[in-house]
Amino acid sequence: MNCHKIPKLIELDSYNGDYSLYENAVYNAYQTTYGSLQFSFNGLPIHQKKMPLYKGKPCTFWHIISTGNDEANRIPDLRRYERICWPGFILSHCLEYCNNLLVWETRRKSKIRTILWCKDINYVVVLDKRKDFYLFWTAYPVSYKRKEYTLQAEYNAYVNAKAAH
Repeated sequence: MNCHKIPKLIELDSYNGDYSLYENAVYNAYQTTYGSLQFSFNGLPIHQKKMPLYKGKPCTFWHIISTGNDEANRIPDLRRYERICWPGFILSHCLEYCNNLLVWETRRKSKIRTILWCKDINYVVVLDKRKDFYLFWTAYPVSYKRKEYTLQAEYNAYVNAKAAH
């Protein structure tokens, strides 16, 4: 990791392995970061996806901390929990100051998604483009070389397509 300004990880060990206490602390960090701060991209506001609620918490929170395609059966991922504040850092700091942030649009499931990949910390933020705003869809650490390759290829294809027009 090449970034010294990234927020510290929030680790389960800091809560003596108490998962319930840990999940509440991570959610509080999420609320502090995304509940009170206003983020924007390309001049449009970024909103959380609040519904459906799960355990009283918004959908975006669960997408950031868990994996899986089936909403009802997403699996918690401690690496995602630990990095709950990183998307806010990318949206507030990296957009202006990071020389190693790749940003592109892609079509996924018939939606236009904007991908922000900070290669310095190997972390991705995904925004769902709407008419007058962006929806903060998910975020995740890039844990596998294969995923890095796929992201880089997708970015390169986007850049090449833009250059051709």
